[in-house]
Amino acid sequence: MNSPMKLIIVRFDVESGEALVPVPIGPRFGVKVTCPPRQVDCDVTLKSSEHSWKFSGLAWHEIDIDNPTDCASACLGFIFAEPRPQRFLILGIDRLIAVDDRLGAKEALALNRFLNEDRGWLFFKGLNVSNGIIINYENGVFFVTDDCALRWHMNLMRDDVFVRVDDSFLYFWSEFRTPQDFRIEINSGEIRDGV
Repeated sequence: MNSPMKLIIVRFDVESGEALVPVPIGPRFGVKVTCPPRQVDCDVTLKSSEHSWKFSGLAWHEIDIDNPTDCASACLGFIFAEPRPQRFLILGIDRLIAVDDRLGAKEALALNRFLNEDRGWLFFKGLNVSNGIIINYENGVFFVTDDCALRWHMNLMRDDVFVRVDDSFLYFWSEFRTPQDFRIEINSGEIRDGV
């Protein structure tokens, strides 16, 4: 049985800073982006009824393919469990922010990303597993449990290609590792050789 965890990427209008669709974290929190001039990524403000947090350069620009000089929108990911979450994670361009109704918001993970390089390589892929969600990106992979806790993070090389997942392992193939096939145990994050 798959977990109730979800990864949703939400787009924000760069002019107004408002989300183009409802943000899936419920009415307790408001999220707004601001894109300062000459800044590559957008700032994010998260507000509750009692607190406000600002995260510089957290949201990433989504470029309009038909007009590459124009930034069409800014994007931000949300990792949460249904129904409406009391704890959730905000997935930004270079870090993961943990948010709790009672404890506030803080950085949970700095992603293994090289933002000064060509951004055409950047991606996020969410994989539901029985007790949480795996997020694979170009230079790493991490596991978030059903209670929205980060269990582990593993740095990968850009050529480590995700192949498949089963109940116990994530399977990868790499051109430059020996052996080329390796797997990561979902519960522990340990690397094992072979398939």
